[in-house]
Amino acid sequence: FNGGAHYYAYDIEKVNVTGGSSADVLRGLSGDDTLNGGTGNDWLNGGSGIDVLDGGDGTDRAFLDLSDEVGAVSYNMATAATSGGFTLVDGTVVRNMEEVDLTTGLGDDQLFVFGAQKDFTWHGGGGVDTLVADYTTL
Repeated sequence: FNGGAHYYAYDIEKVNVTGGSSADVLRGLSGDDTLNGGTGNDWLNGGSGIDVLDGGDGTDRAFLDLSDEVGAVSYNMATAATSGGFTLVDGTVVRNMEEVDLTTGLGDDQLFVFGAQKDFTWHGGGGVDTLVADYTTL
């Protein structure tokens, strides 16, 4: 993953990958994966399954796809950047992520964004979605 190396895995049910000090791009598979970004500015995408996405140090971005969810989801993005993080409705754990790219489904979803979150992208899908943002602490 460092120095431009690429690794490909086929017919693997679960991966556990830790990146290095470079800007790593880590992608999980269809199983329950654990992706740790390490110290660089990383992009993590767990794929399907119940994953653990830990950005580690640096400015890290999580790609989260909940487009199959039909119920309402609600997240406080400020907790994404902490070591405690938050747990998605599908059981995936997201922590130490300063940036989030989130896609939600048909439910009436709520997203709370406060000053701690550096950057986020939200694709709301169907439903009546609500964004609450407060940057008065910046």
